[in-house]
Amino acid sequence: MGKDQNTITRARQDAFLAAYAEVGSLRAAADACEIPRDTVSSWNRTDVQGFRARYSQAKEVFREYLQDLAVGRVQQQKPNDNPVLLITLLNAHWPEK
Repeated sequence: MGKDQNTITRARQDAFLAAYAEVGSLRAAADACEIPRDTVSSWNRTDVQGFRARYSQAKEVFREYLQDLAVGRVQQQKPNDNPVLLITLLNAHWPEK
């Protein structure tokens, strides 16, 4: 891979990872950046430019966002509110919590 291609790949990865950190969905982040899901899977499988660790960091950012959202909702919750969807998302992204 040439230097220009490395720069382009890194920029595409950075865009995907920023989107993923916001939306927490591989499909949505890939669609937002117009990157095929297969490309993201390939980056992860072959660890192109250290993608695997950076992807883990983006997942961490998103799950921390979910935790912050959950805590905020709990603080504002009324007795009749149902937090099941938020709890489900939080469990999916941070099961050990």
